[in-house]
Amino acid sequence: MITLILLAVLPLGALTVWEQRRHTEAHLIETGLALQDLAVNTAREQAALIGHAETFLGGLARIPSLAEGTAETCGAALRSLAGGTPWLRFLGVYDAEARPVCTEGAPVLHDTTPLHAALASRHFHLSDRAIGAPAPPVMLAVQPVPGAGGAIGRLIVAGIDLAALGGSARPQRPEGADAMLLADAAGTIIARFPPAPELVGRSLHGTDLAPTLQGVAGHGQGAGLLGGQRLFGFAPIPGTRATLVVGRDTEVVLARMQDLQHRVLLLVLGVALAALALALVAGRWMLLRPMDRFASAVRRIAAGDLGARAETGRFSGEIGALAAEVNGMAARLAAHRTELEAKNAELGRLAEQLAAARDAAEAASAAKTRFVGMLSHELRTPLNGIFGHAQLLGADPDLTPAQRRCAEQITASGEHLMSMIRELLDLAAIEAGKVTLSPAPVGLAALAEACTALIRPAAAAKGLAFGVEMAPRAAGWVSVDALRLRQVLLNLLGNAVKFTTRGEVVLRIHPGAEGRTRFEVSDTGPGMTEAERASIFQEFLRLAGAERAEGSGLGLAITARLVALMGGSIGCDSQPGQGSLFWVELPLPPAQPDAATEAAAPSALLPLCEPLRLLLADDVLVNREVARALLNAAGHEVEVVADGAQALQAALAEDWDAVLLDIHMPVMDGLTAARGIRAATGPRARVPILAVTASANRAEVEECLSAGMDAHVEKPLRAWELQNALAGIRARTQGFAAAQ
Repeated sequence: MITLILLAVLPLGALTVWEQRRHTEAHLIETGLALQDLAVNTAREQAALIGHAETFLGGLARIPSLAEGTAETCGAALRSLAGGTPWLRFLGVYDAEARPVCTEGAPVLHDTTPLHAALASRHFHLSDRAIGAPAPPVMLAVQPVPGAGGAIGRLIVAGIDLAALGGSARPQRPEGADAMLLADAAGTIIARFPPAPELVGRSLHGTDLAPTLQGVAGHGQGAGLLGGQRLFGFAPIPGTRATLVVGRDTEVVLARMQDLQHRVLLLVLGVALAALALALVAGRWMLLRPMDRFASAVRRIAAGDLGARAETGRFSGEIGALAAEVNGMAARLAAHRTELEAKNAELGRLAEQLAAARDAAEAASAAKTRFVGMLSHELRTPLNGIFGHAQLLGADPDLTPAQRRCAEQITASGEHLMSMIRELLDLAAIEAGKVTLSPAPVGLAALAEACTALIRPAAAAKGLAFGVEMAPRAAGWVSVDALRLRQVLLNLLGNAVKFTTRGEVVLRIHPGAEGRTRFEVSDTGPGMTEAERASIFQEFLRLAGAERAEGSGLGLAITARLVALMGGSIGCDSQPGQGSLFWVELPLPPAQPDAATEAAAPSALLPLCEPLRLLLADDVLVNREVARALLNAAGHEVEVVADGAQALQAALAEDWDAVLLDIHMPVMDGLTAARGIRAATGPRARVPILAVTASANRAEVEECLSAGMDAHVEKPLRAWELQNALAGIRARTQGFAAAQ
């Protein structure tokens, strides 16, 4: 409100100041013009006085005693004429050589220039500058007197009192016209009234009064010769080259005007203050207090009190409309809040139900994972006995062909069952989010060769052509989880061989789009329809006509999930009767191989190691018997114990080439036993330890390695896997023996 009042009052104040300034400037101009008029009138009077002097001297020139008389008669005549003329300071008669003949009160003229000028012009002459300083200055008026032959014989000279000139102007000076001065043709001050001896003889050039010497009348403003600001009017004196200047103190001129202006400003200020006070009082009662209540209602609404309302009866116009809108907004907000609270309550109930459903789903998933893991463990234990004894039977050279076929069928059925168990475990691990990738440098050429080496016998058994086509740019080393990539390729190659009865299966590896690597598995099998291709990667799906083929229907679903986990994409191109092409594109950054990586490249079968002395711990009798039989068949000496405590005691009591520990055993499990062995002192604490377990998930394998074990073998045991594992720790065994 104060701002509004000030905005209303300030223009009035500004207008008042501007008007006063305009009046001040006009008053200064009017005063300057008045001073100019005074200077012009005074100059005219001086011109008239000079004309009187010329007439006076012309009359004297006709007096014989002055024009031709002796010095005595000339002097007597001058004495009789000198009195009674106020402006006359002295009289003198001079010859044609400017020498005095007779004088009355005349000083010695050291500067006779005015006299010679009159002789030259033969007419009345008035001197350009004052004569007689520092005494009261005079101007010389010279009248030539022609002789009988026409030549100038004498000069009559009169000294005009400049003080008389100033005195003649005094009665005409208005109030405040503080000073008047005369300047000669050179701009030198020859007189000032009131007297100021320090200024007489000073030049006006270089001062603010220099413009007065231009020979025209005018007025101006500038610094005074004695200080301060002054207004001045000026005019040349007709018939001379002298200038008359009338000056007045600016402060004197403005004093009355400024006093009036101060009165007006005080009046305006008083009116403004009174209006401000009245507006504040009236505004507080009529506007501010209702506005405060309005603002208070708005603050309460903003703070959440949606029951607050603004008073609409005290306002009209825009403010009343605003108050009504605020009240309407508060009512709508209250309705919305009620609705939101109801929805939030409903959302809370839904969230609780969803949380309960999520917890139930997570519990079910965890239970399923535990069940699948337990089922896998429980299935592997009897399979280990079946699989192991089938291998032992198959190795018996005395079997008949029919018996050998039975043993081979038992082994193949066990392999099929193990494949299904692995797929169930993989699916459960993926769904539980427990599958993590471990990228490492891998040679794609070696990995492809290892995969095809495992599939080639099955393709050859069906009479299929089997080949690998690898682009040179794709044959280098990359960073990838080799185990998962191998699983993807084996699944695709195995499916292609499984469903193809004639023709060929080809694995192609080449660079793909956007820096990816593309893997393609093509076959000449029966192909698929578009509907079959759309659902080929779903769990437990088996296509029409595939019922006779082995499998759980999980392989491609697991493959698709592993590819997605590796940041890639998978697809299938197929037409009925024209075979199929499965493709995978993966982002595989290039990598540099190291010695350990190259040494760990996939190999089908490691060389058989020399006989070893082994300690085996397993709580299941059939597992102990199968493992001992397989190891004895390879030429190794085996001692068996039934739990981890016995294994720990035996491992530290005797020297062994390696210790094989089951993980899940009573009394003490295999992990605790391994930690106990590694915690001991002496060479026996460094014995190689091989984990033998029915669990095959990566987390348990990593836990075994963290406990100090050196390698892992999965149940059911296979002779060649045991052979590879023992050959792999051979170097460790040799180092252990050397340490002893």
